[in-house]
Amino acid sequence: MRRFAFLSRACLLLGLIPISVQAQGIDSFFDVFFLELGGDNQNWNEVIAGGGSGFDNGAWFPYSADPSSGAVQQDPWGNVNPVPGWRNQWFYDGRYRPERYKVVDLSFSYALADPTRRGGTDIIINWSTPEWSIVGSANSPPTSNQYIGRATISRETWLEANDTRILPFNGRYDLRDLGVPFNPEWVSIDVVGYNVRLSSPSLPGSINHYCIPEPTSIALAFLGAALLLAAKRN
Repeated sequence: MRRFAFLSRACLLLGLIPISVQAQGIDSFFDVFFLELGGDNQNWNEVIAGGGSGFDNGAWFPYSADPSSGAVQQDPWGNVNPVPGWRNQWFYDGRYRPERYKVVDLSFSYALADPTRRGGTDIIINWSTPEWSIVGSANSPPTSNQYIGRATISRETWLEANDTRILPFNGRYDLRDLGVPFNPEWVSIDVVGYNVRLSSPSLPGSINHYCIPEPTSIALAFLGAALLLAAKRN
């Protein structure tokens, strides 16, 4: 009978886990951005105009690809970026937390800057590595590729010449699916391309990012406490 009462109490407390998870809270960050890239298939990543709510008043920082990596950046028509690299806008993401994870929502419009020519961009999500949280500063994002993780999430934002459409882009990305089982201090939207416009100053795109408790770890900790409490009462 005592064993039954012990298990009953444990199960009752375990049933409260969803409430406990919710009570832990989700840290939410809401940011905006816009960008226009000029250039052509021989001149990539030329910022004509850009901004947002990110670091340094929404600056789009240039990052060069490490030549030793052998990185090749190519548009859908086979043209190779002669100077491989990216443009990043960084957003502060809360302190590094290995016990949490990150979900990012992206929403923006895209169109050719000059509709008479082809253009577009790859869309990439970046994050600062745990090492940056040791050697870096919470006041600035990483300046070296050594402390940056990257994952291309879309190559669909390229358009043929004479396409005058303004198209929507919406996506949700759980960074655990990209091999990031932690909450990084910084995240960024990252582009590589030419002759494309992403949203505008009057109607900017949005990047909403959430620092979420890991349900499994919370559940295990709560279960341990529940079993200990139930045992003490018997």
